[in-house]
Amino acid sequence: MNISELKDWLYQKYWKEELSMRAIAKICSMNYGEIHCLMRKLGIPTRTRIEARNTERCLKLSSKLMKGELNHQFGLKGERSANWKGGRKLDKNGYVYLKKPFHPKASKDGYVAEHIFIWMNYYQKNIPLSYMVHHNDKNRQNNQIENLTLVDHREHTNIHKKPASKETREKMSKIQKLLWKKRKIESVQGIV
Repeated sequence: MNISELKDWLYQKYWKEELSMRAIAKICSMNYGEIHCLMRKLGIPTRTRIEARNTERCLKLSSKLMKGELNHQFGLKGERSANWKGGRKLDKNGYVYLKKPFHPKASKDGYVAEHIFIWMNYYQKNIPLSYMVHHNDKNRQNNQIENLTLVDHREHTNIHKKPASKETREKMSKIQKLLWKKRKIESVQGIV
C-alpha cells in the first residue's frame, strides 16, 4: 500500500466510518500513539473531543449503554437508585406519601400518607375504620400534628360540603313544598 492509498484508507476509516484512532489501531495491530503520529505526518486532521463524542457511532454506543443491563443503574431500586428522593412523593391530589413498607396503613407499593403516619405516631393508636385524618387548614401538605384532627366520614363530608347555591336552595324548597302538599292531601284522603 503506497502513502496516498494509506492516507485515503485512514481518512475513510476515521472521518467517513467514524472509527476512533483506538479502533483503527486495533484493526492494524498497532497502538493508539502510532496511529495518531501517522495521521499527523500524513496531514489527516483529528476530531476535537466534542466532535468525537458527537459522532453517530458514539451516540449509538452511548444509547445502547444506557439501556437494560448495560446501564450502571440497572436493577437499583429504592435507596440505591440515583432517582431516590428520600422516600417522599407527592400524589396527583396533593397528598405527601412516605415509603414505609411495613406500616399497617401502607399501600401495595409500600407508601403511606404522611398525615396518617404522623397522626398514628403521635397518638400511638390505629385509625378506626369509619374515621379519617382531616387537615384543619385544608392544606394537604401541612402535616403538623396541630393541623390534623380525627373525624368520622360523615363529619368529614359535612366539613368539605360546598354550600348550595341560592338557585339550588330555591328549587329544593319548591320540591319540599310540593312534597309537603302531596303528603297533606294524602293524609286528608286517608291514604297514609
